[in-house]
Amino acid sequence: HVQNLTSLRTLFLNENPITCFVPEIFELFQSLQSPHVGSAKITKPLWQTFPCNFSSLNIKTISVYSHNFTSFDCEPFLAYPGLYSLRLSFGFWTTFLSLKNAIKLKTLYFTHMLITTLPNGTDIPSNNMLRTLYLNNNPFTTIPLGFFDKMTKLEVVKIYYNQLKTLHEYIGLPGNLLTTLSFAHSPYLTSLPTDYLQGKQKE
Repeated sequence: HVQNLTSLRTLFLNENPITCFVPEIFELFQSLQSPHVGSAKITKPLWQTFPCNFSSLNIKTISVYSHNFTSFDCEPFLAYPGLYSLRLSFGFWTTFLSLKNAIKLKTLYFTHMLITTLPNGTDIPSNNMLRTLYLNNNPFTTIPLGFFDKMTKLEVVKIYYNQLKTLHEYIGLPGNLLTTLSFAHSPYLTSLPTDYLQGKQKE
């Protein structure tokens, strides 16, 4: 029996044959802030992995990696009022997740997936708080115009190990807060539009 864990803040459930969770299990962890699930055998939609009402808890970060999911409905997670970090890695997703309700999210890892295209960014709220974005190890070949337009608070962007072949002359990266930008290990990318990465318009 699991009991007397009311002070537990970080929970690792990695490298196990778990396929689902009993809803009541998380009710025992009233102080839980950071659940991590990796290399499990879960096949249900991701939000059903945590079937309790997390909005009543103080969840700050969720990490899910090495799983069998092929898609992800982000909205149930983004409803958690304290969530600021979402780390999703090593999966079989082929489409980027919706960020239309990602107002408070500050850190997003969406890495080691099978993403071949990125959205144009129209569903991203203009008042989002996103500061760190990792999109490395995805096979997309281009970044569409507008993808970064509303991510005005970005400080760190890492898109290394990709199949990028070209960058639009203006890809929308804000330059006033950006401190780290990585396109490393992009074997097909031969040049960068320097003026535009600095936020300058072409004359």
